[in-house]
Amino acid sequence: MPDTVYIIKETSQLTLKEIKVILMSWDVPEWRNMSSEKFRNVFSQSEFHLLASPDSKLLCIARINFRFKIEVQQVIYDIAELVGLVAIEKGKGYGKKLLAHVQQNLVRRNIEVIGFCEKPVRLFYEKSGIPVLYNKAKYLVEMTGDEKVMSSDDDILNINLHPGTLKVFKGLSKQMTGHLLLE
Repeated sequence: MPDTVYIIKETSQLTLKEIKVILMSWDVPEWRNMSSEKFRNVFSQSEFHLLASPDSKLLCIARINFRFKIEVQQVIYDIAELVGLVAIEKGKGYGKKLLAHVQQNLVRRNIEVIGFCEKPVRLFYEKSGIPVLYNKAKYLVEMTGDEKVMSSDDDILNINLHPGTLKVFKGLSKQMTGHLLLE
């Protein structure tokens, strides 16, 4: 694997070229033509973790969403969310390498962070050393108006949870569900 550079940028610090690469890498059709102004607004409460080549070519990206809270048993947990992890060049170890940098950074900064995954990518996170809370994501529901929306994800990823918070997430069940509070 060639030398790489780990970079953290606030949304406002991203270049127009970086924004375009991120939007194309995420492969969300409705975002493809998003203006940089709208991107900066929509993701204003995010931080971008990037793995780049020495000549600044993006190799892998991840976003930490700070606009994320979870309520469990009437307690609100202010936990950030790892989302949008994409290796631009697949199969070269960039995802695993960026994930290690991200996790070390968040542990050092004492920021609690979770992620989510579906069963088919569970093995990637396991091999990357990320503890997986199996089949717990389905116990986190999002309220859209009066309607509960169940997650399509299977697992919760323990990117960096404090022991007390981890115990709460391990205890999620049909009897003890959590609610995603999106601002």
